[in-house]
Amino acid sequence: MNNEKKYKYTRQLLKIAKREGGYTNKDIEKKAGLKGSSSSLASRWLNGHALATERQMRYFINNYGHFLKRQLEHLYYKYLPDGENLVVNYVKLSGDIIFKHQIRVDPSREYKKGLSVLRLVVIENDGCYKLLHQYRAGLIQWDKHADVKQAYFEPSIYDLQGIVHSDNEEAHWYLWKVIECSDTSELIDNFENECKIILSSNNIVDWAKRNGQNVDHMDSRMFAPKHVIPMKFAFYQKIMKLGLQSDLLPF
Repeated sequence: MNNEKKYKYTRQLLKIAKREGGYTNKDIEKKAGLKGSSSSLASRWLNGHALATERQMRYFINNYGHFLKRQLEHLYYKYLPDGENLVVNYVKLSGDIIFKHQIRVDPSREYKKGLSVLRLVVIENDGCYKLLHQYRAGLIQWDKHADVKQAYFEPSIYDLQGIVHSDNEEAHWYLWKVIECSDTSELIDNFENECKIILSSNNIVDWAKRNGQNVDHMDSRMFAPKHVIPMKFAFYQKIMKLGLQSDLLPF
């Protein structure tokens, strides 16, 4: 542990300590080794306006770090073809979720308020990132076909009867792919590429829609700039708020 290194999970860990241990701001500063403070520094830590050092957070890391580790672990699941069967696979990822955005399609007869069908999530862990591309669970069916050599699956959308409804929000989303990004520039590059795919007819939802309607033409697209531009704004606003730097930033 680097004593004077800033501890990036200061706010999250102190909130856990207050919840589990009932500490006041005065208690926090005392445990952090501060003397004669007016508790203003603890307030800044808890509000996310400042970071404590690893030395100052040592007591809380030792006593509450295991709670934080659980909080930073996230479980996702896939429902995809594997050989000749459809299989559920679970994926556990660790890190801080720094971005999450759903794309909602226009209202329809079945869903008067529209339906969220795609989601992008960004998880940060030690300066690296994972960009998750998800689709609404149950939206896409996988049709099994057979040719001379082997069976294969194709995605399709016939109706919305298979949509999953759950009290757990994360259960609403199947994982489509996870893109590894080694730094902020790679994250931005991959995010922009995913936006282009969503706007094209090559995304998973349009692919399945074409198969379900049994058409070959690719001029009917489910997503338009109005669906993607707000997501891009939210993404870059989050990047700015976090103080992340890259030559690829558009501002």
